[in-house]
Amino acid sequence: MKKKLLFTLCLMIAANLSAQRPILHQWSFENNLNDTGTGTNTPLQLVQNSASSVTYVNDVLGNANSAISLSNGAILGTHLNSNPPQFMSVGAPDGNTYYSYLLGFDIKTGTNDSQDRIIFSNQRNSTTAGFYLYLIDGKIRLEADVEYGNVLALQSIGHGTHPTQIDDNFWHRVVIQVQYSRVASTGKYSNVIRIYIDGSVHNILNLQNTSSAQKMGRFIEPESRFVVASTNALDLNFFQYQDTIDNIEILNPDASTGTVSSDFYQVNSRPATTLYVNENATGLNNGSSWTDAYTSLATALGNSVMGDEIWVAKGSYSPGPNRTNRFNLKDNVKIYGGFIGTETSLSERDFITNKTILTGDVNGDDSQIIGDGLSFSGGTRSDNNYTVVSAGENNIIDGFTIRDGQSNDTGSLSNLTSGAAIYAT
Repeated sequence: MKKKLLFTLCLMIAANLSAQRPILHQWSFENNLNDTGTGTNTPLQLVQNSASSVTYVNDVLGNANSAISLSNGAILGTHLNSNPPQFMSVGAPDGNTYYSYLLGFDIKTGTNDSQDRIIFSNQRNSTTAGFYLYLIDGKIRLEADVEYGNVLALQSIGHGTHPTQIDDNFWHRVVIQVQYSRVASTGKYSNVIRIYIDGSVHNILNLQNTSSAQKMGRFIEPESRFVVASTNALDLNFFQYQDTIDNIEILNPDASTGTVSSDFYQVNSRPATTLYVNENATGLNNGSSWTDAYTSLATALGNSVMGDEIWVAKGSYSPGPNRTNRFNLKDNVKIYGGFIGTETSLSERDFITNKTILTGDVNGDDSQIIGDGLSFSGGTRSDNNYTVVSAGENNIIDGFTIRDGQSNDTGSLSNLTSGAAIYAT
């Protein structure tokens, strides 16, 4: 199982080509909303709605003020109709035709509910091409109306949900690929609409070099605004995405110059290191040393990359206030407890003396264990986290006391009904 840090959404229309074209538009949110793309002479600044403000937060690499939080209801928008590649018309029917398109962003969320939370929208009304990309049940879903077929009639062929859960408060990268091509000598077409998350692909439409494929027209609606975290959708049941986002990129590769390299589908990363956690630290809270240790283990896990070690000082750490919160362990990240907060090597720690507790007791009000240790007095555990730790593959967790989970939900087998201490996924 692969768990990636960064969730970046990209709308990619390209095949297996070699080079990377310039980015048409890029918003990296380095303390501003400016477009820093290099592939167009018309930079487009995202404009926020007047009733909200943008909160700048750390990005996946820990850089301050380099990503944005939309939790305060910010809505950002711009028009994309100033650049011809975004029109994506089919072209001459009797010649070779190819187009491709990419829209990218990084995302981090812990939201898992049944509300359709719009991340991006670009559709004016029910008779125009365009799309909605949204978060639902902790997954990414695309709903796209595409001009398709011999008469280029609007069809809802771009609807699908990627099966990967991304509601783990880690950064993820998502790519949506949309591609159309026609070879004149054979008269055959290819139609592709895909969603990638951290390089894992889910096909929505995948017709390759076949006469059963059709002409494809516009996927992006050039006369409609491109909106981030919209609340104005054709379906009135849509809600606003309200978590963290970064590094929105729009590319337009083609058959002659190549497509993006494979790392476009993956999370940005840094060299593996040791991250420090101490609930009593008073420094910069960036995990770089004991002095500047993170005060939250959940934050350290969210900012870790493959190969990291996380050293945790004595104390009590909770995964979060909601019952569904849990410490999500990443693959190939090692977590050690039992430190006093000055050690320079693992051999110096004493996890018997320096008790490091991972607790599901959200409110710190659990009653004492009585009798045989299997019964509890009072009803104070009804608000505890269902599961304290969720583990995947190649995890090491060493030197901790894990306690106070309460997997007492009813229904099918899950971390809500079993695995109160550790639930293995």
